[in-house]
Amino acid sequence: MPLNASGNLFDAFALAALVALRETKFPALVDGKIDYHQSSGKPLGVEKKPIAVTVHKIGDILLIDPTREEEHLCEARLTVTSMENDVLCALQKGGDGPLTVDEITAMVTLAIEKARELRKLI
Repeated sequence: MPLNASGNLFDAFALAALVALRETKFPALVDGKIDYHQSSGKPLGVEKKPIAVTVHKIGDILLIDPTREEEHLCEARLTVTSMENDVLCALQKGGDGPLTVDEITAMVTLAIEKARELRKLI
């Protein structure tokens, strides 16, 4: 559960899910049976780190991690999910406002830069 729902929960939950999966360990195997109360210490083996970053557009301004109030002013948003090598694996456009090719390019570039920063933290 979030402590503060001040905006942009999708990205926060996606990052939390990735970290949770990376920290998950297989249960222990005792006498040929799975013991869910003990950890084997062996990680789940999540190798890839897809990071979702949503870029919001308000007028000519592009911003990441808006407040709830800023989200309500948003004309359009683009959620960009990228891998470690900057390859895009998902895009989702939201909001009623249109986006130009230049705006989409700028939003993707901004999202990839932020994903690189976030990836270093996990």
